[in-house]
Amino acid sequence: MNDIVEDAHQLCLWLLKEFNKEKLVVIGHSWGTVIGSQLAYLYPELLYGYIGWGQVANMIKNDRIAFEHIREEAIKRNDKKTLKKIKNWEGYPNGDSPKEEMLKNLFKLTSIKYSYGYSSTKYPSALKEYRHNIKNAKKNLDYPNKAIHYMYNSTPYLDIMFGDLMKFDLLECCPGFKMPVLFVFGDNDWQTPFVLTKEYLEKIKAPFKSFDLIYNSGHSTALDNPEEFAKYLTEKAYNFIFCSRR
Repeated sequence: MNDIVEDAHQLCLWLLKEFNKEKLVVIGHSWGTVIGSQLAYLYPELLYGYIGWGQVANMIKNDRIAFEHIREEAIKRNDKKTLKKIKNWEGYPNGDSPKEEMLKNLFKLTSIKYSYGYSSTKYPSALKEYRHNIKNAKKNLDYPNKAIHYMYNSTPYLDIMFGDLMKFDLLECCPGFKMPVLFVFGDNDWQTPFVLTKEYLEKIKAPFKSFDLIYNSGHSTALDNPEEFAKYLTEKAYNFIFCSRR
C-alpha cells in the first residue's frame, strides 16, 4: 500500500512539472480514497484540495454497516434467497477469519449490493458495469490494450492488498488535513456507507470540510448520474476549494 501511495506522489510531481502548475486537486474513488486520503495527508503542499468520492472510513466497520443494512432490507423485501446466503454471517466481517473466507464473503456481499442498486443503480451486476467500462476503455485511443484484460478480474490485486485494506482506518492514519476536504456519495451508496464517513468527517481536522450527496445514484455515481456529478465537480467542488482560500 505504501508503494502505491508513493507512486501517486511521484505521478503528482510529474504532472505539476509537465503542466507547469503549483498545485493540483486529487479525487479518489472507492478503494482509491484509501490512497488519495493518505496522499493528501502526507503531501499537503502539493494540493489545493482533496475530494473523497465514496470515501472509505474503516473497512471492517464499512462492511459491517453494509451487511446489517442489507439484512434489514432483505427482511423488508422478503428476499429469501439473500437471507439464505447470509444466514450464518452473524458478526460479519470478522477480522480474525481466514483471508480466503473473508474474500469469498466479500464477493458474495458485493454481488448482493449490485442486485440492490447499492453499487450502481444503473448496472445491476458487477459484470454489466465491467463490460460498460471495458467498452469505453476500448474506445479511448490513449488507453493501452494490454491493460484492458486486467479490468475483467480484480481478484489478484485484492488478494495482495487485502490485509492493508482491512486494517485501514481513516481517522487513525489521516486525523487532519491542511487543505479543503470534500466527501461526496451517491444517496444509495451502501458499498461504502456514507453514514459512517459522515461521522468521521466531523472528527477530522481540516480548514474547510464539506459533505454532499448525489441523488439517484449508488457507489458508481459518475455512471449512475453523470450530469449531476459533473455539475458537482465543476460548480460546488470548484467553488468550495478555490473560494475558501480567499
